[in-house]
Amino acid sequence: LSADRPRAVALHRREGDSATRVNLKVFSRGTALPLSERVPLLENLGFRVVNERTYRVLPAGGSEADRIWLHDMA
Repeated sequence: LSADRPRAVALHRREGDSATRVNLKVFSRGTALPLSERVPLLENLGFRVVNERTYRVLPAGGSEADRIWLHDMA
C-alpha cells in the first residue's frame, strides 16, 4: 500500500471451506472503511456478509499516517 494506492483486496477460500463460502480481506491505508459502505456493495454483488472483523496494524517503525486497517469478512 502507498499514498498512490491506498487500498488492496484479497479474495480467497480457506482449506476446508464449503464451495459457497469465500473470504475477503480489504486493506486500507490511513483510514478505516465504514461497514455501512462495505456491506451494501458486497450485497449488491450477490454476496452475504456473515462475519466481519477489523484490525488496526501499525507497521514497525511507522507513524499514524502509515497505519493500515484490515477488514476481514466472510
